[in-house]
Amino acid sequence: MIGIERFINGFELQYKKTISDDVKRAISLYFGSATDTIAIINKFGVEKSLETRKHRLVAETLKAYDKSLAKILLDWFNENMYELFDFCFARGLAKNEEDWAQIVWYKNLVGENSFDTLLYLPDMKNIPKDAVYGSRNGGSTIQLPFGFVQWHSPRKVIPGNLQFHHSYEKMIDLSKLCK
Repeated sequence: MIGIERFINGFELQYKKTISDDVKRAISLYFGSATDTIAIINKFGVEKSLETRKHRLVAETLKAYDKSLAKILLDWFNENMYELFDFCFARGLAKNEEDWAQIVWYKNLVGENSFDTLLYLPDMKNIPKDAVYGSRNGGSTIQLPFGFVQWHSPRKVIPGNLQFHHSYEKMIDLSKLCK
């Protein structure tokens, strides 16, 4: 989980890229830091109760408000898919390369779901560019080839954070695809 501004600043620093104002605007609306969010929900909201409670727009509302921003956000995720993967699993906000992760280790030795899997991150370069809005709650997540990202605030404070979830099954599929 990472705050919106910290994510933007950290991503720009790690990858020496500038995120455009349009993408920043789309991120702020989708993940809830824009100051005009409630006014937009009142006029265009598809999941008004959810959106008002979380102070953020879902994909269908973002599309109703500004189709180009909804497209720009997904395009940015797709154009930066490898960097997002690398940010989530290897670099994070660590400045020095020696502090970056090299391996993801999935280990569960309980019951029928027993596994012990090491994934070597430098081998996973060709991450598919297939981010899409989720199909539930008006598109409250962005589905990624390694999991999904959603709005989250465990303390129920506004603005919330970006929460990147990963999926063991998707990671295994990626590891096979990237070999």
